[in-house]
Amino acid sequence: MFLILYLVFQAYAGRPNFVTGFTGLNVSGAHRALIALLNFSIVGQEIYTVVFKMRGIEQLAVFPIAQAWSVAVEIELYLLAAFLFSDRRGLFASLGIGVILRFVMWRFGFIVPPIGCMLVLNVLVFFALGGCAYILYKKIEAWPMVTRAAVAGCLVLALLVYAWHYDGFQQMEARGEDYRLTLFYLGIALAVPFIFSLSRKSKLDNLLGNLSYPIYLCHIFVGDILGYLGVHAGGKYFAVALILTLSYAAYKCVEEPVQRIRKRVA
Repeated sequence: MFLILYLVFQAYAGRPNFVTGFTGLNVSGAHRALIALLNFSIVGQEIYTVVFKMRGIEQLAVFPIAQAWSVAVEIELYLLAAFLFSDRRGLFASLGIGVILRFVMWRFGFIVPPIGCMLVLNVLVFFALGGCAYILYKKIEAWPMVTRAAVAGCLVLALLVYAWHYDGFQQMEARGEDYRLTLFYLGIALAVPFIFSLSRKSKLDNLLGNLSYPIYLCHIFVGDILGYLGVHAGGKYFAVALILTLSYAAYKCVEEPVQRIRKRVA
């Protein structure tokens, strides 16, 4: 849905796209055809995204949905999950390997945190953290609410102090301090099960969860269009409203029908 909207926008604005975005570059016709196909198949985009960065090619020109690489990585990790996460031993081993890989990639300059190197090896740790967080959630589910709330409060406070001490998330990212960011992510993974155990029955929490991925997919698209129309800082509230509206429409008109079909087929 967002890809089609973006292609229409690129055509209207005279922007380069995955057909015309390689003008003046030594990219073969076969590669151009493959890249056009990857816009729809998704898997493989993450590899080309890294190549584009190395060659100085404008990513949005050829992959309009800039975050689609993360969907490709997610699909690949789900395919690997049956082998890597078949039991807790495999899950914890994947977590340890993921942390080591991020440190090695950071140490040798292959990564600009948190997602500069957009490959499966770089984000393995986050996928494993999700599995560990779920195990922890099942462990604490029966704990008294007061205890869960106290632990959640302490962890959130510790994360805020940690971020403040190192001048915030963006400054850690700008300084290339991937090891500190990785510790921050580990803290988030520890806090999420406690927070979710308190909010999982909330309708607002459910709505935010349903809208989170459409928001992630469309926010750059909306910002690009508003920038083209000359709507900048003064229109930030309009931008937020437009992003939420598009995200809700995508959820109701695309995701919900697909989920109903999936359940019927299953």
